[in-house]
Amino acid sequence: MDKGKKIYAYDIDGSKTSGARFYRALCNKINSSCGSSLSCSKIVLVNVYCPIKTIIYFRLTGKKVIMRVDGLWNDRISENFLAQMNIFWRYFFVLFKNSKALHTPLSHFANFLYDNYKVFLKILISNRIIYQSNYSRQLYETYLHKKNTIILNASTWQSSTALKRNAPDFKNKIKFCVIYSSAPLKGIYEAVKFVDWLNNIKNTEAELTVIGFDGKKHPSAPKDFLDLIQKKPFVNLLSHFEELNQTHKKALFNSHFYLSFTRADNCPNALIESMAFGLPVIGLASGGVSEIVGKAGFLVPFDDFSNGYFFANRYEYPNFDIPYEALFEGLKKLIDCYNYYCNEVEKRFQSELNLNQAASKYLSYLNSLEH
Repeated sequence: MDKGKKIYAYDIDGSKTSGARFYRALCNKINSSCGSSLSCSKIVLVNVYCPIKTIIYFRLTGKKVIMRVDGLWNDRISENFLAQMNIFWRYFFVLFKNSKALHTPLSHFANFLYDNYKVFLKILISNRIIYQSNYSRQLYETYLHKKNTIILNASTWQSSTALKRNAPDFKNKIKFCVIYSSAPLKGIYEAVKFVDWLNNIKNTEAELTVIGFDGKKHPSAPKDFLDLIQKKPFVNLLSHFEELNQTHKKALFNSHFYLSFTRADNCPNALIESMAFGLPVIGLASGGVSEIVGKAGFLVPFDDFSNGYFFANRYEYPNFDIPYEALFEGLKKLIDCYNYYCNEVEKRFQSELNLNQAASKYLSYLNSLEH
């Protein structure tokens, strides 16, 4: 059998997330490199959203299944979480949730039921797993250990010839951008509030371009969530997208910084996509963000587990203080040494975040499993 036909990267239609955009591109790279055929493959790479019945089928037909996983849910038991449950489980958790001795094991159990059990089953069926960050592995190793490796997500580096933006300064408008998501932990609300604070408290002229705004908000979002985004004069809204178009790309090229207030995110691909346009990052060192950014920005230390393993996640809007002053000091550093940080962004892509290099890492790892 031709060695090039032993590996196949399998994808499914449907997912529209930034992570799915990366995985589609990764599949194309791997399969075009291998001249792959699913029917002839011995090793199949799948993403965590691959249906369990498909993974079982691959195993039954003698294929090794290597699954990419992102994170796990670790919601605290709250009224919003309880509202998602059927009446039996709702009363079960209400009955015991105030017990201090049972609170932690019940929280693990609740997240297992809604929806961690799905990924656990897929992991047990798969031969090996690939984590998207050390932070991701930390979450899973709370429960299990399995043969694994870590490979960060990636994107296509945009030509440096296009990155001729003028360095920002406090005498002119400072331009930030963020890619929109209504998910509670993505930090869009916090990003707008920070730029509002710059304009009104620090008298710093700043604008924020929100890329991919779809007009939706999470049910638990603050009441002023949409008003804050839609009615502030310093906010520019760009339409929802499945793939970045020229308008979105122009906005990224015209920005100075990417704002990352996402919390407990394993490997936010929207951040990597934006850094691919040469943007230094300012925000929180939460989840896997610091593993992506490295020296290519300024991140304020943030302890995701300061209040324990469980916190507001899917069903509640997180309530945490934004370290405005620390971020402002970081912004001054980034502006003072802007060219240095832009160069650090490019170095991150030369060393780890480039799509071609990520595909090579995947191929190297998958080929090592043939022996």
